[in-house]
Amino acid sequence: MTHWERSQCDSLRHVVNHMTVIVLTVLQVAVSLLNAAPSPQKREPAMSDSLRYGYTFIWVDDVHAAVEWYEQALGLSRRVLRENGPLGWYAEMQTGNTTLAIADTREAGALFPDGFRALDEAEPALFQISFISNDVPADYQRALTAGGVSLAAPHDEPWGQTISRVRAPHGTVISIVSVPPTF
Repeated sequence: MTHWERSQCDSLRHVVNHMTVIVLTVLQVAVSLLNAAPSPQKREPAMSDSLRYGYTFIWVDDVHAAVEWYEQALGLSRRVLRENGPLGWYAEMQTGNTTLAIADTREAGALFPDGFRALDEAEPALFQISFISNDVPADYQRALTAGGVSLAAPHDEPWGQTISRVRAPHGTVISIVSVPPTF
């Protein structure tokens, strides 16, 4: 190798060393900026620390019949069934993390003395209680066999969930659904 070639190699090595130092410095700055940036994770809005969802409450004319229907139609377990004096009967059905409370319409009359709209056994309510099922067609049929009225037979929705709806004998709309694929 000639003196000139050695000189060119040394110059090239020197340039490569400087470039390496520059690249490493840029990478260190980038890493420190990324570590300092807020996490891009999607966060669900936080519920107040003082609140948690506890009950879905329905008032019916016949608490005993409603309790029996939820036991037969959906396999729920009765947690509480007690007489509540002049307010009639009160029940709680265990549904997992949330309780389904069922009370006599006499209690609704006491709570809402200016009047209320009772569930109509002939027309669906403007709300529904949804139960997630591993076998929507079988659970839907079980609800019908127990006296529910079909509002929508099991069908697949475009987003990949199977949904059915039944009106309970006391008027509440019950949806029996599969877990949506986005959950």
